[in-house]
Amino acid sequence: MDVVLDHISENQDTPLLILAEKQTIGRGRDDSTWCSPKGGFYGTYVFVIDELLEPKKMRFIHYAVALSILKTLKEFCGIDVEIKWPNDIYLENQKIGGILLEILTKSRNHLLIGIGLNVNSSKEDLADVKEIKATSLFEALNLELNLNELRQKLSENLFHYLEEVMFDQISNLVSDYNTNLLNHSKKHIFNSKTYKCKGIGNDGLLILYNENEELTVTIEESKEISFVH
Repeated sequence: MDVVLDHISENQDTPLLILAEKQTIGRGRDDSTWCSPKGGFYGTYVFVIDELLEPKKMRFIHYAVALSILKTLKEFCGIDVEIKWPNDIYLENQKIGGILLEILTKSRNHLLIGIGLNVNSSKEDLADVKEIKATSLFEALNLELNLNELRQKLSENLFHYLEEVMFDQISNLVSDYNTNLLNHSKKHIFNSKTYKCKGIGNDGLLILYNENEELTVTIEESKEISFVH
């Protein structure tokens, strides 16, 4: 994402994908660090947008990206992963990837979709990830995967899901997202109160509830939630 500025021209109309073999200062949401050794998929998709997107559409782009990763990994290597709301991909309760969205304005508006996936990384490669449990497809499958083939499949699925969002075809997306949501029916602490998670609603907000109340949470408020495993 930091080098995108060097590759965008004012006349750019087609999507652009920038890939890195490894990252030395990989980052996630809220400037958290991301371990990026060689062997992972680290890509930023760049889309020109005519006007800034409304918050609801931005929320569903998060979910579209997550579902494109799930579909790709199912088709590509037959593995089922889950989404930890709002932007992390988990395999058997261990983090395997993450998503980062940004809007860049440089004479024109650009939507940046950053995806990081631990693909061919070993346990030794991931040793620097101390704050979370992390794994890779290589560790799960004991098989090295072709990153170019993975990129092609992921791009196809990403374009499909983004098209659904842009044309407001979100009903199936909501259902599929909630079906694969790691948080679903799990306990969460928010504002010092305990809730269970109902999933996302048609407005893209996360729904929490307890015996006394039901409330919704935005992606921007996600850092205020403690997920009780």
